[in-house]
Amino acid sequence: MWVQEVSSVSELTQDFEIDLYMNEYWTDPGLAYDILNPCQGNLSFDWAVMQNIWTPNTCFINSKKAQLHSSPFTNVFLMVFPNGSVWSNWRIKSTGPCVMDLTKFPMDSIECSLTFESFNYNKVGHCGD
Repeated sequence: MWVQEVSSVSELTQDFEIDLYMNEYWTDPGLAYDILNPCQGNLSFDWAVMQNIWTPNTCFINSKKAQLHSSPFTNVFLMVFPNGSVWSNWRIKSTGPCVMDLTKFPMDSIECSLTFESFNYNKVGHCGD
């Protein structure tokens, strides 16, 4: 995950808005095409293909709102490698909750977080670097 920008923090609604890129990597043996001796090192696809393959179905479980950027098209990138490895990249705008202690102004304490996990699968491992 790469944070592009934290665009707002609201004391009134106790939340924050963030733009980020979410990278996911997994292996799907059913998508392997290395036995075909491909001349192409990898295959790149757009959002439409993503609807037709298995994905970890990652979501932010505590977000108030989340949406894919779509300027001028849905900002999702999908790459499949000959061995069946799959890499996806999503550009997301999300609103998440903040816990705020405003009693020590101007030294306020604000903690904002997003929690992500696979929505459908409990055996999917998420690794960050």
